[in-house]
This record gives sequence, C-alpha cells and structure tokens, in this order.
Amino acid sequence: MLKFKEQLEQKWGQFEKDEYFWKQRNIASVSPRTYLNVLFIPVDIRLYKSFEEEYNCVFPDELVEFYKHYNGIMLFCQSFRIFGFNLHVDMSYQTLHLNFENRRLNFQKKCTKYSNMISFGYYAEYNFCFDRKDKKNLRYQS
Repeated sequence: MLKFKEQLEQKWGQFEKDEYFWKQRNIASVSPRTYLNVLFIPVDIRLYKSFEEEYNCVFPDELVEFYKHYNGIMLFCQSFRIFGFNLHVDMSYQTLHLNFENRRLNFQKKCTKYSNMISFGYYAEYNFCFDRKDKKNLRYQS
C-alpha cells in the first residue's frame, strides 16, 4: 500500500503536501484549484473502528491497510474516489464522508439485494462495496 503514492508519482510527477492532503499535477486550464490526484492524510484509525461499531461491520483487511495510510483519495479529477472522514470544514478539498455516504446510500438500498453492503468508494457509475456479513469486496452498478 505504501507504494501506491509512489506509483502515481512515477506516472504523473511529485505530489505537493498541503495541510490535510497531498495534491498532484495542477490542471489550471480547468481551474487554478483542480488537481489530477488528491490523497488525504491519514486520520486516527479509531474513527474507522467507531464506524464499524455503528454499522455492525468489519472492514476487509486491505481496506484497513489503506486507511492506515490515507483518509480517502480522489483520482483522475475526482472520477475515482475512496471515502474517508471530513474533519476540517475549511479545507479547499474534502474527501466524501464515509458515514454520510453510507447513510445516503442506505436510504436508496432499503428494498434491494444490496442492503447489507457498505460503500467505501466509486468509479464512474460503480460503487465499491463489501458485504457487512462476510467482508467480500463487491462492485455493483448503482
């Protein structure tokens, strides 16, 4: 997992460190504050443990390892995201909040076969989820 940032740097150049995130490759033609990739600096892992308790789930090991290093990511101008926790309301960039996104999605999932799913990110029209009962990663079209 530690190589993730380095792999992005090999392809698109170095990240600049901000107070709460790393940003890579400014795309000024879109906006002065648009970046190709943003990686959020990790937060206390106890936040994720608290989320597991509230949602009666256990994160897959790979996701726990990810959250030890990042509090969410936005790649390719926000088309690919892994959710984290918004702790700083004054930030110019914020990760989508894991708790809020699952509350929003739970409303949509009430009567579907995906009601046991925990969403942790998305790419285009696909949500990335795992089943709270058996921790299997799953991708489904939303």
